[in-house]
Amino acid sequence: MAYFDSLDHNEFNESLTNLLAHNHGLQEVEDLKEFDQQAGVYLMVFDEYKTMYIGQSTDIRKRVKKHWTGRKPFDRLIFGSEFGSVFPVDEFRPLDNSRLYALKTDDYYEVEQELAELADRRFILNRIDGGLVTLGTTLNHLANPRAHTAPVEKRDLTRDQYLSALDVLKNQLSNTRGDKEGLLKDLAQLPPHFYEVTRIDGSVFTWTYRKAIRTLACQEEITLDEYLLYLTHLGESPILLAD
Repeated sequence: MAYFDSLDHNEFNESLTNLLAHNHGLQEVEDLKEFDQQAGVYLMVFDEYKTMYIGQSTDIRKRVKKHWTGRKPFDRLIFGSEFGSVFPVDEFRPLDNSRLYALKTDDYYEVEQELAELADRRFILNRIDGGLVTLGTTLNHLANPRAHTAPVEKRDLTRDQYLSALDVLKNQLSNTRGDKEGLLKDLAQLPPHFYEVTRIDGSVFTWTYRKAIRTLACQEEITLDEYLLYLTHLGESPILLAD
């Protein structure tokens, strides 16, 4: 709340006006039903908080309503550090959303990315960069989500940290109620670092979150469909063999 209070209304309105002026075709929504089962890009505006959110979906109406009714689990409110975290858009309610703009298009990944690049990051609620996310793309740095990128890095991880990360991951996936798809998408958008873990015997192995998700799928902690959804959010196109 202190961060929102620090923002300037005039600067926010100027930023929003400049974004809309780039003629991507975003129109203010008067009836959300017109976007039922329509693919495209949407822009949610929260004037009281001087902030906005850029999103894309294959069903704009369904996705916007999901934002209005969804809630983040308490342990996912912080993204990165407690000092640099971006407040999740799902914590705002319908009456907070003072304006809504949308565009019907099949090129929603490209348009979303262009808008995200044009937007002043001080005023947007997006926790990651827009567009199609792949394992090799640069992503928002967890330590400072309002910065643009985080390169792929190799990092050391103690055995205790590794076991703790596995426990947290398994608990999050097993305890998520109703929005496991959202959690899998968040996991796919984590910086794709490689971690070197030292075993008790001194040997070292490489670990990634992707490898952990695959292990959970093999252990049937998540379903095959959920694992395929995770791969899709990584930007991959998994193919299942008929036999």
